[in-house]
Amino acid sequence: MLDTLLYVDGSDLFRRIVREAGRSSFRDVITVRNAAEAKQLIAERPVSLLVVTQQLEDGLGTELIEFVTSRYGIEIPCVLVTADEGIALREAALAAGAMDYLPKRLIRDGALETLAGGVRTDGRVLPLIRAARVLVLDDSRTYRAVIRQFLTLLGVTHATEFARAEELLAYFESHPPADDGSLEILLTDLVLPGTSGVSVIRAARAARPSAIIIAVSGLETPKAAGNALNAGADDFINKPFDLHLFNARLRRSVYPHVLLAELERKNEALQRMAHTDLLTGLANRGVILSTLGATLSTGGTVLLADIDRFKLINDTHGHLTGDRALRLVAAKLRRTVTEPGKVGRYGGEEFLIVLPGTDTAAATEIAEAIRAGVAALACVAVDSEERVTLTVSIGVAAIESTDTTPDDTILRADQCLYRAKEDGRNCVCTPTP
Repeated sequence: MLDTLLYVDGSDLFRRIVREAGRSSFRDVITVRNAAEAKQLIAERPVSLLVVTQQLEDGLGTELIEFVTSRYGIEIPCVLVTADEGIALREAALAAGAMDYLPKRLIRDGALETLAGGVRTDGRVLPLIRAARVLVLDDSRTYRAVIRQFLTLLGVTHATEFARAEELLAYFESHPPADDGSLEILLTDLVLPGTSGVSVIRAARAARPSAIIIAVSGLETPKAAGNALNAGADDFINKPFDLHLFNARLRRSVYPHVLLAELERKNEALQRMAHTDLLTGLANRGVILSTLGATLSTGGTVLLADIDRFKLINDTHGHLTGDRALRLVAAKLRRTVTEPGKVGRYGGEEFLIVLPGTDTAAATEIAEAIRAGVAALACVAVDSEERVTLTVSIGVAAIESTDTTPDDTILRADQCLYRAKEDGRNCVCTPTP
Protein backbone atom coordinates (compact mmCIF):
# COMPACT_ATOMS: atom_id res chain seq x y z
CA MET A 1 0.00 0.00 0.00
CA LEU A 2 1.29 3.45 -0.96
CA ASP A 3 1.43 6.37 1.46
CA THR A 4 -0.34 9.46 0.14
CA LEU A 5 -2.67 10.20 -2.78
CA LEU A 6 -3.27 13.89 -3.44
CA TYR A 7 -6.38 14.59 -5.53
CA VAL A 8 -7.05 18.11 -6.83
CA ASP A 9 -10.57 18.93 -8.03
CA GLY A 10 -13.13 21.67 -7.43
CA SER A 11 -15.96 19.12 -7.48
CA ASP A 12 -17.17 18.11 -4.03
CA LEU A 13 -18.72 14.96 -5.51
CA PHE A 14 -15.52 13.67 -7.13
CA ARG A 15 -13.39 14.54 -4.10
CA ARG A 16 -15.73 12.37 -2.04
CA ILE A 17 -15.62 9.57 -4.62
CA VAL A 18 -11.80 9.61 -4.66
CA ARG A 19 -11.60 9.58 -0.85
CA GLU A 20 -13.64 6.38 -0.84
CA ALA A 21 -12.02 4.74 -3.88
CA GLY A 22 -8.43 5.49 -2.82
CA ARG A 23 -8.58 3.88 0.61
CA SER A 24 -7.84 0.39 -0.71
CA SER A 25 -4.51 1.44 -2.27
CA PHE A 26 -3.30 4.41 -0.20
CA ARG A 27 -2.80 4.86 3.53
CA ASP A 28 -3.83 8.49 3.27
CA VAL A 29 -6.07 10.18 0.69
CA ILE A 30 -5.97 13.98 0.70
CA THR A 31 -8.27 16.04 -1.52
CA VAL A 32 -7.96 19.78 -2.18
CA ARG A 33 -9.90 22.22 -4.36
CA ASN A 34 -7.22 24.10 -6.29
CA ALA A 35 -3.60 24.29 -7.42
CA ALA A 36 -2.55 26.72 -4.67
CA GLU A 37 -3.64 24.31 -1.94
CA ALA A 38 -1.93 21.44 -3.75
CA LYS A 39 1.39 23.31 -4.05
CA GLN A 40 1.33 24.19 -0.36
CA LEU A 41 0.60 20.60 0.68
CA ILE A 42 3.30 19.16 -1.61
CA ALA A 43 5.82 21.55 -0.04
CA GLU A 44 4.89 20.34 3.45
CA ARG A 45 4.74 16.53 3.08
CA PRO A 46 5.68 13.66 0.76
CA VAL A 47 3.12 12.70 -1.89
CA SER A 48 3.12 9.29 -3.59
CA LEU A 49 0.80 10.23 -6.46
CA LEU A 50 -0.79 13.48 -7.68
CA VAL A 51 -4.07 13.16 -9.56
CA VAL A 52 -5.50 16.42 -10.86
CA THR A 53 -8.48 17.39 -12.98
CA GLN A 54 -7.89 19.71 -15.93
CA GLN A 55 -10.31 22.52 -15.03
CA LEU A 56 -9.35 24.11 -11.71
CA GLU A 57 -10.65 27.31 -10.16
CA ASP A 58 -7.16 28.86 -10.30
CA GLY A 59 -5.74 27.40 -13.50
CA LEU A 60 -5.34 24.21 -15.50
CA GLY A 61 -4.35 20.77 -14.34
CA THR A 62 -1.65 20.58 -17.00
CA GLU A 63 -0.13 23.78 -15.57
CA LEU A 64 0.00 22.23 -12.10
CA ILE A 65 1.57 19.04 -13.51
CA GLU A 66 4.19 21.08 -15.36
CA PHE A 67 4.99 22.97 -12.15
CA VAL A 68 5.32 19.78 -10.08
CA THR A 69 7.45 17.91 -12.64
CA SER A 70 9.75 20.90 -13.14
CA ARG A 71 10.16 21.35 -9.39
CA TYR A 72 10.20 17.74 -8.16
CA GLY A 73 11.08 15.77 -11.31
CA ILE A 74 9.98 12.13 -11.19
CA GLU A 75 9.68 12.07 -7.40
CA ILE A 76 5.94 12.79 -7.66
CA PRO A 77 4.15 10.87 -10.43
CA CYS A 78 1.31 12.95 -11.91
CA VAL A 79 -1.91 11.89 -13.63
CA LEU A 80 -4.46 14.12 -15.36
CA VAL A 81 -8.16 13.26 -15.08
CA THR A 82 -10.82 14.99 -17.16
CA ALA A 83 -14.12 14.45 -18.90
CA ASP A 84 -12.52 15.62 -22.16
CA GLU A 85 -11.19 12.47 -23.83
CA GLY A 86 -9.78 14.23 -26.87
CA ILE A 87 -6.35 13.44 -28.29
CA ALA A 88 -5.14 17.04 -27.96
CA LEU A 89 -5.60 17.11 -24.19
CA ARG A 90 -3.92 13.73 -23.81
CA GLU A 91 -0.90 15.03 -25.69
CA ALA A 92 -0.89 18.18 -23.57
CA ALA A 93 -0.95 16.10 -20.37
CA LEU A 94 1.98 13.95 -21.46
CA ALA A 95 3.88 17.00 -22.70
CA ALA A 96 3.42 18.60 -19.28
CA GLY A 97 5.03 15.58 -17.65
CA ALA A 98 2.07 13.40 -16.67
CA MET A 99 2.78 9.69 -16.37
CA ASP A 100 -0.76 8.90 -17.53
CA TYR A 101 -4.11 10.31 -18.58
CA LEU A 102 -7.35 9.05 -17.01
CA PRO A 103 -10.93 9.62 -18.18
CA LYS A 104 -12.86 10.88 -15.18
CA ARG A 105 -15.61 8.31 -15.65
CA LEU A 106 -13.16 5.50 -14.78
CA ILE A 107 -12.38 6.72 -11.26
CA ARG A 108 -15.24 4.63 -9.88
CA ASP A 109 -14.06 1.49 -11.73
CA GLY A 110 -10.79 0.62 -10.02
CA ALA A 111 -8.61 3.02 -12.00
CA LEU A 112 -6.92 4.32 -8.85
CA GLU A 113 -5.82 0.79 -7.96
CA THR A 114 -4.29 0.43 -11.43
CA LEU A 115 -2.46 3.75 -11.04
CA ALA A 116 -1.18 2.69 -7.62
CA GLY A 117 0.19 -0.49 -9.17
CA GLY A 118 2.10 1.57 -11.71
CA VAL A 119 3.55 3.78 -8.99
CA ARG A 120 4.58 0.71 -6.98
CA THR A 121 6.36 -0.62 -10.06
CA ASP A 122 8.22 2.68 -10.41
CA GLY A 123 9.11 2.47 -6.73
CA ARG A 124 10.90 -0.82 -7.39
CA VAL A 125 12.54 0.24 -10.65
CA LEU A 126 13.89 3.65 -9.68
CA PRO A 127 16.20 2.47 -6.86
CA LEU A 128 17.83 0.02 -9.31
CA ILE A 129 18.40 2.80 -11.84
CA ARG A 130 19.87 5.12 -9.23
CA ALA A 131 22.25 2.44 -7.97
CA ALA A 132 23.30 1.33 -11.46
CA ARG A 133 26.64 1.91 -13.12
CA VAL A 134 25.70 3.76 -16.31
CA LEU A 135 28.08 3.86 -19.28
CA VAL A 136 27.47 6.42 -22.04
CA LEU A 137 29.17 6.06 -25.45
CA ASP A 138 28.59 8.94 -27.86
CA ASP A 139 31.08 10.94 -29.92
CA SER A 140 28.88 14.04 -29.59
CA ARG A 141 29.73 16.14 -26.54
CA THR A 142 26.31 17.78 -26.81
CA TYR A 143 24.41 14.50 -26.60
CA ARG A 144 26.61 13.27 -23.79
CA ALA A 145 25.66 16.42 -21.89
CA VAL A 146 21.95 15.84 -22.61
CA ILE A 147 22.13 12.25 -21.38
CA ARG A 148 24.08 13.39 -18.33
CA GLN A 149 21.34 15.89 -17.54
CA PHE A 150 18.61 13.26 -17.90
CA LEU A 151 20.51 10.81 -15.68
CA THR A 152 20.98 13.51 -13.04
CA LEU A 153 17.23 14.14 -13.01
CA LEU A 154 16.73 10.41 -12.43
CA GLY A 155 19.15 10.50 -9.49
CA VAL A 156 21.92 8.46 -11.13
CA THR A 157 25.27 9.10 -9.44
CA HIS A 158 27.55 6.51 -11.11
CA ALA A 159 27.88 7.47 -14.78
CA THR A 160 30.97 7.19 -16.99
CA GLU A 161 31.19 8.81 -20.42
CA PHE A 162 33.18 7.69 -23.47
CA ALA A 163 33.70 9.47 -26.80
CA ARG A 164 35.21 6.48 -28.63
CA ALA A 165 34.42 2.77 -28.74
CA GLU A 166 38.01 1.81 -27.86
CA GLU A 167 37.67 3.64 -24.54
CA LEU A 168 34.55 1.66 -23.65
CA LEU A 169 36.11 -1.67 -24.59
CA ALA A 170 39.22 -0.82 -22.55
CA TYR A 171 36.93 -0.04 -19.62
CA PHE A 172 35.39 -3.51 -19.91
CA GLU A 173 38.89 -5.01 -19.76
CA SER A 174 39.95 -3.05 -16.67
CA HIS A 175 36.67 -3.03 -14.74
CA PRO A 176 35.04 -6.38 -13.93
CA PRO A 177 31.25 -6.52 -13.54
CA ALA A 178 29.94 -5.24 -10.22
CA ASP A 179 29.68 -7.91 -7.53
CA ASP A 180 27.28 -5.96 -5.30
CA GLY A 181 24.16 -6.81 -7.29
CA SER A 182 23.91 -3.40 -8.96
CA LEU A 183 22.95 -3.16 -12.61
CA GLU A 184 25.18 -2.00 -15.45
CA ILE A 185 23.46 0.07 -18.14
CA LEU A 186 25.09 0.98 -21.47
CA LEU A 187 23.70 3.79 -23.62
CA THR A 188 25.50 3.70 -26.97
CA ASP A 189 25.20 5.67 -30.18
CA LEU A 190 24.93 3.70 -33.41
CA VAL A 191 27.03 6.04 -35.55
CA LEU A 192 30.56 6.18 -34.15
CA PRO A 193 33.96 7.15 -35.59
CA GLY A 194 36.04 4.18 -36.72
CA THR A 195 33.42 1.51 -35.99
CA SER A 196 29.70 0.84 -35.95
CA GLY A 197 27.43 0.93 -32.95
CA VAL A 198 26.17 -2.53 -33.88
CA SER A 199 29.70 -3.93 -33.50
CA VAL A 200 30.02 -2.20 -30.14
CA ILE A 201 26.73 -3.73 -29.00
CA ARG A 202 27.93 -7.22 -29.96
CA ALA A 203 31.22 -6.70 -28.11
CA ALA A 204 29.46 -5.22 -25.08
CA ARG A 205 26.98 -8.10 -24.94
CA ALA A 206 29.87 -10.58 -25.04
CA ALA A 207 31.75 -8.72 -22.31
CA ARG A 208 28.70 -8.00 -20.15
CA PRO A 209 26.02 -10.67 -20.75
CA SER A 210 23.73 -9.33 -18.02
CA ALA A 211 24.08 -5.60 -18.80
CA ILE A 212 21.17 -3.53 -20.06
CA ILE A 213 22.11 -2.12 -23.48
CA ILE A 214 20.10 0.69 -25.05
CA ALA A 215 20.99 1.94 -28.53
CA VAL A 216 20.50 5.66 -29.24
CA SER A 217 20.61 7.13 -32.71
CA GLY A 218 19.34 9.77 -35.07
CA LEU A 219 18.75 7.02 -37.64
CA GLU A 220 14.98 6.74 -37.37
CA THR A 221 14.65 3.74 -39.68
CA PRO A 222 13.15 0.42 -38.58
CA LYS A 223 16.22 -1.31 -40.03
CA ALA A 224 18.58 0.60 -37.71
CA ALA A 225 16.51 -0.33 -34.68
CA GLY A 226 16.23 -3.93 -35.85
CA ASN A 227 19.98 -4.24 -36.37
CA ALA A 228 20.64 -2.89 -32.87
CA LEU A 229 18.15 -5.26 -31.26
CA ASN A 230 19.44 -8.25 -33.22
CA ALA A 231 22.99 -7.44 -32.11
CA GLY A 232 21.95 -7.68 -28.46
CA ALA A 233 20.45 -4.32 -27.48
CA ASP A 234 17.50 -4.34 -25.11
CA ASP A 235 15.89 -1.20 -26.55
CA PHE A 236 16.30 1.65 -29.02
CA ILE A 237 15.79 5.42 -28.49
CA ASN A 238 15.71 7.98 -31.27
CA LYS A 239 17.55 11.28 -31.19
CA PRO A 240 16.72 14.04 -30.41
CA PHE A 241 15.83 12.89 -26.91
CA ASP A 242 12.61 13.53 -25.08
CA LEU A 243 13.01 13.34 -21.29
CA HIS A 244 9.78 11.45 -20.68
CA LEU A 245 10.39 8.93 -23.46
CA PHE A 246 13.98 8.44 -22.29
CA ASN A 247 12.71 7.90 -18.75
CA ALA A 248 10.01 5.45 -19.86
CA ARG A 249 12.37 3.43 -22.09
CA LEU A 250 14.97 3.16 -19.37
CA ARG A 251 12.44 2.01 -16.80
CA ARG A 252 10.95 -0.49 -19.23
CA SER A 253 14.39 -1.97 -19.82
CA VAL A 254 15.10 -2.24 -16.09
CA TYR A 255 11.72 -3.67 -15.08
CA PRO A 256 12.49 -7.29 -16.15
CA HIS A 257 15.43 -7.19 -13.72
CA VAL A 258 12.98 -6.24 -10.96
CA LEU A 259 10.87 -9.28 -11.80
CA LEU A 260 13.98 -11.47 -11.94
CA ALA A 261 15.13 -10.25 -8.52
CA GLU A 262 11.68 -10.92 -7.08
CA LEU A 263 11.67 -14.40 -8.60
CA GLU A 264 15.10 -15.10 -7.10
CA ARG A 265 13.89 -13.92 -3.68
CA LYS A 266 10.83 -16.14 -3.91
CA ASN A 267 12.97 -19.12 -4.96
CA GLU A 268 15.29 -18.49 -2.02
CA ALA A 269 12.27 -18.35 0.29
CA LEU A 270 11.00 -21.63 -1.13
CA GLN A 271 14.43 -23.18 -0.62
CA ARG A 272 14.42 -22.05 3.00
CA MET A 273 10.93 -23.46 3.46
CA ALA A 274 12.03 -26.76 1.95
CA HIS A 275 14.99 -27.04 4.32
CA THR A 276 13.72 -25.33 7.46
CA ASP A 277 11.29 -26.25 10.19
CA LEU A 278 8.81 -23.38 10.01
CA LEU A 279 8.00 -23.28 13.73
CA THR A 280 11.51 -23.32 15.17
CA GLY A 281 13.64 -22.07 12.29
CA LEU A 282 15.95 -25.07 12.68
CA ALA A 283 16.88 -27.53 9.98
CA ASN A 284 13.98 -29.85 9.30
CA ARG A 285 14.05 -33.63 9.68
CA GLY A 286 15.18 -34.32 6.13
CA VAL A 287 18.07 -31.87 6.30
CA ILE A 288 19.40 -32.96 9.69
CA LEU A 289 19.21 -36.63 8.68
CA SER A 290 21.11 -35.80 5.50
CA THR A 291 23.73 -34.01 7.63
CA LEU A 292 24.08 -37.08 9.82
CA GLY A 293 24.34 -39.32 6.77
CA ALA A 294 27.20 -37.20 5.41
CA THR A 295 28.96 -37.41 8.80
CA LEU A 296 28.91 -41.20 9.02
CA SER A 297 32.10 -41.50 7.00
CA THR A 298 34.03 -38.92 9.04
CA GLY A 299 32.86 -39.75 12.54
CA GLY A 300 31.47 -37.77 15.43
CA THR A 301 28.65 -37.92 17.96
CA VAL A 302 24.92 -37.28 17.97
CA LEU A 303 22.61 -36.01 20.69
CA LEU A 304 18.90 -36.78 20.77
CA ALA A 305 17.07 -34.31 23.01
CA ASP A 306 13.43 -34.53 24.05
CA ILE A 307 11.39 -31.95 25.98
CA ASP A 308 10.15 -33.58 29.19
CA ARG A 309 6.40 -33.90 29.74
CA PHE A 310 5.65 -31.94 26.61
CA LYS A 311 2.17 -33.44 26.21
CA LEU A 312 1.33 -32.20 29.70
CA ILE A 313 2.38 -28.68 28.69
CA ASN A 314 0.04 -28.82 25.70
CA ASP A 315 -2.83 -30.32 27.69
CA THR A 316 -2.47 -27.88 30.59
CA HIS A 317 -1.58 -24.62 28.88
CA GLY A 318 -2.59 -25.13 25.26
CA HIS A 319 -0.74 -25.68 22.01
CA LEU A 320 0.29 -22.05 21.67
CA THR A 321 2.27 -22.41 24.86
CA GLY A 322 3.68 -25.66 23.52
CA ASP A 323 4.80 -23.84 20.39
CA ARG A 324 6.42 -21.17 22.54
CA ALA A 325 8.29 -23.86 24.47
CA LEU A 326 9.54 -25.44 21.22
CA ARG A 327 10.83 -22.10 19.97
CA LEU A 328 12.57 -21.32 23.26
CA VAL A 329 14.32 -24.69 23.36
CA ALA A 330 15.29 -24.38 19.68
CA ALA A 331 16.81 -20.97 20.31
CA LYS A 332 18.81 -22.33 23.26
CA LEU A 333 20.09 -25.21 21.13
CA ARG A 334 21.09 -22.81 18.36
CA ARG A 335 23.05 -20.64 20.80
CA THR A 336 24.75 -23.57 22.55
CA VAL A 337 25.80 -25.69 19.56
CA THR A 338 28.53 -24.04 17.51
CA GLU A 339 29.96 -24.93 14.11
CA PRO A 340 30.54 -27.47 12.77
CA GLY A 341 27.72 -28.82 14.91
CA LYS A 342 24.24 -28.84 13.41
CA VAL A 343 20.83 -28.76 15.06
CA GLY A 344 17.54 -29.93 13.58
CA ARG A 345 14.01 -30.70 14.66
CA TYR A 346 13.73 -34.46 14.46
CA GLY A 347 10.01 -34.63 15.10
CA GLY A 348 7.44 -33.37 17.61
CA GLU A 349 9.34 -32.31 20.70
CA GLU A 350 12.56 -34.13 19.72
CA PHE A 351 15.74 -32.45 18.44
CA LEU A 352 18.71 -34.08 16.76
CA ILE A 353 22.18 -32.56 17.17
CA VAL A 354 25.02 -33.73 14.94
CA LEU A 355 28.56 -33.02 16.23
CA PRO A 356 31.13 -33.95 13.56
CA GLY A 357 34.60 -34.81 14.80
CA THR A 358 33.49 -34.70 18.46
CA ASP A 359 34.14 -37.57 20.86
CA THR A 360 31.65 -38.78 23.45
CA ALA A 361 33.27 -36.90 26.36
CA ALA A 362 33.12 -33.54 24.58
CA ALA A 363 29.62 -34.26 23.30
CA THR A 364 28.46 -35.05 26.83
CA GLU A 365 29.73 -31.65 28.00
CA ILE A 366 27.73 -29.98 25.25
CA ALA A 367 24.67 -32.02 26.17
CA GLU A 368 25.01 -30.99 29.81
CA ALA A 369 25.28 -27.34 28.77
CA ILE A 370 22.08 -27.75 26.76
CA ARG A 371 20.28 -29.43 29.65
CA ALA A 372 21.27 -26.74 32.15
CA GLY A 373 20.45 -23.95 29.71
CA VAL A 374 16.97 -25.27 29.00
CA ALA A 375 16.25 -25.73 32.71
CA ALA A 376 17.06 -22.07 33.25
CA LEU A 377 14.71 -20.83 30.53
CA ALA A 378 11.87 -18.57 31.60
CA CYS A 379 8.77 -19.83 29.82
CA VAL A 380 5.32 -18.49 30.68
CA ALA A 381 1.95 -19.73 29.47
CA VAL A 382 0.34 -17.76 26.66
CA ASP A 383 -3.08 -17.56 28.29
CA SER A 384 -2.29 -17.15 31.98
CA GLU A 385 1.31 -15.86 32.27
CA GLU A 386 1.90 -18.82 34.59
CA ARG A 387 5.49 -20.07 34.76
CA VAL A 388 6.01 -23.27 32.77
CA THR A 389 8.84 -25.59 33.78
CA LEU A 390 11.00 -26.68 30.87
CA THR A 391 13.55 -29.49 31.00
CA VAL A 392 15.04 -31.87 28.46
CA SER A 393 16.37 -35.39 28.54
CA ILE A 394 19.28 -36.15 26.21
CA GLY A 395 20.73 -39.34 24.82
CA VAL A 396 24.32 -39.42 23.54
CA ALA A 397 25.68 -41.83 20.93
CA ALA A 398 28.97 -41.92 19.03
CA ILE A 399 28.98 -42.65 15.32
CA GLU A 400 30.54 -46.06 14.86
CA SER A 401 32.41 -47.41 11.86
CA THR A 402 29.76 -50.07 11.40
CA ASP A 403 26.95 -47.52 11.06
CA THR A 404 25.69 -47.57 7.47
CA THR A 405 22.59 -45.37 7.86
CA PRO A 406 21.59 -42.51 10.17
CA ASP A 407 19.10 -44.86 11.82
CA ASP A 408 21.95 -47.01 13.15
CA THR A 409 23.34 -44.10 15.18
CA ILE A 410 19.96 -42.66 16.15
CA LEU A 411 18.83 -46.03 17.52
CA ARG A 412 21.63 -46.00 20.12
CA ALA A 413 20.98 -42.35 20.97
CA ASP A 414 17.28 -43.14 21.40
CA GLN A 415 18.10 -46.00 23.75
CA CYS A 416 20.15 -43.62 25.89
CA LEU A 417 17.33 -41.08 25.78
CA TYR A 418 14.91 -43.74 27.01
CA ARG A 419 17.22 -44.47 29.94
CA ALA A 420 17.41 -40.75 30.73
CA LYS A 421 13.64 -40.68 30.97
CA GLU A 422 13.66 -43.70 33.25
CA ASP A 423 16.31 -42.06 35.44
CA GLY A 424 13.93 -39.21 36.25
CA ARG A 425 14.22 -36.89 33.22
CA ASN A 426 16.20 -33.64 33.06
CA CYS A 427 19.45 -35.54 32.65
CA VAL A 428 22.02 -36.70 30.10
CA CYS A 429 22.60 -40.39 29.45
CA THR A 430 25.63 -41.85 27.67
CA PRO A 431 26.16 -45.36 26.34
CA THR A 432 27.08 -47.98 28.92
CA PRO A 433 30.62 -49.41 28.53
